[in-house]
Amino acid sequence: MDDASIADGAAAVRYPMAITSMLDSVKQMVPIYVADIIEEQTGKRPVMTGFKPDVSLDGTDVKITINGLGKDDLGKISIGELTTQTIGRTKDWVVHTLGLLPAISATKDHLNFEQDTLDAMLDGFAKNGWKRLDAVQIPMAADPKVAAATAKIRPT
Repeated sequence: MDDASIADGAAAVRYPMAITSMLDSVKQMVPIYVADIIEEQTGKRPVMTGFKPDVSLDGTDVKITINGLGKDDLGKISIGELTTQTIGRTKDWVVHTLGLLPAISATKDHLNFEQDTLDAMLDGFAKNGWKRLDAVQIPMAADPKVAAATAKIRPT
């Protein structure tokens, strides 16, 4: 819970700087949403960097794919639904982003409640004889003991 609280605090501190680039962030999100929706409709995720038609010949038949989507895939795409869903998802993202500070506050309240609940449970266990165990300490990779350790081969 401490990690979640720290992450929330970091987000709150960085928020004023990030909000100034909101329009740039929205512009980055739209192609992601378009690709998500097309993938949901066709089962294939298009390449979203530029217009990438690919042309091949099968005898005299011309086969064209656009950004990895073939004729059958393109026929599955509903442009109206694509537009509506993209606008809806983008708006939801903007509303969520603008509501970050109140969400951080609500999350902090939830975390405090959870911490109080867990502490009360542990106190109740302790009053009935339960002993708290120390957490296992896993050494870091830079620990000299880790560097000096050798594998022990067990006889079979």
